[in-house]
Amino acid sequence: MSLPNWSRVILGAAAAAVTFAVTGPAPAGADPGGTCASTAFCLYENKNYNSGNTDHWRNLYTSDKDFRDNVWIDGNRKVTDDGMDNETSSVRNNTNCVVTIYQHPGYSGAATTFIRKGQKLPSLSNYGIGDNRASSAKFTC
Repeated sequence: MSLPNWSRVILGAAAAAVTFAVTGPAPAGADPGGTCASTAFCLYENKNYNSGNTDHWRNLYTSDKDFRDNVWIDGNRKVTDDGMDNETSSVRNNTNCVVTIYQHPGYSGAATTFIRKGQKLPSLSNYGIGDNRASSAKFTC
């Protein structure tokens, strides 16, 4: 039995919605090699924006109170199984917001604040947050 045209449209839309719900949107992100998206706060697993290291990064567009649920994106824009919590070593702020990264989930502990668009740090070692200690990020726009 053939389905009417309107039912094919509905079934096609339902199938697309299920596919999106299962796979989620493709990760938006930095270009391989450490180029930060133009409107994101970008975190990198390694110093100097991953120069010479594994190309793991993540773009944030809003506050995130707990990095324990996040994983890095790799140079091929694929989701990795490498957790982000306590692994950030360098950052760039390409947002129009003030962004503060914190040592602990829930916006507590040592912190470093990025107050202007274009601000970047190739190493967090000498700042309040320190290297490999970020667990949350708060945007104030």
